[in-house]
Amino acid sequence: MIHRPLRMVWLCFALIGLAQPALVHAEPLSLTAAQRIALQRAPQIEAAVARSHAARDMAVAAGELPDPVLKFGVSNVPVSGEMAWSLSRDGMTMRSIGLMQEFTRSDKREARRSRSEREAELAREQARRAQADTARDTALAWLDLSYLQRMR
Repeated sequence: MIHRPLRMVWLCFALIGLAQPALVHAEPLSLTAAQRIALQRAPQIEAAVARSHAARDMAVAAGELPDPVLKFGVSNVPVSGEMAWSLSRDGMTMRSIGLMQEFTRSDKREARRSRSEREAELAREQARRAQADTARDTALAWLDLSYLQRMR
């Protein structure tokens, strides 16, 4: 298993172009530019932001009444004989249509909404933490690479 600092050194190599022959003689990448690129391209940050948006949307939905449900049904349909699969010829076949709405108490909806808002806030904090971790790891890798270049 490759340790995190070593992975970040390879990331910096890729970012500054040492792994690409066309960019070998390019100007060195600054720390702020490396962090900006890492923050733009990090998939874990994109995933954390998406989780944050989804949690916020769930918080909005948690405070509302559930959607009404439209139900259709058919019972006692004959499957054999001369009236097989007929919905109208057999007197025992029943057709039903129904509309259902669940009414949840307002305090229960408020509690769900409040809980969902706390989860959304947690997701936002996790997104901020992912950004901070990426910036820190990029800075450490950039410093390691800078040190190795000066030693060389």
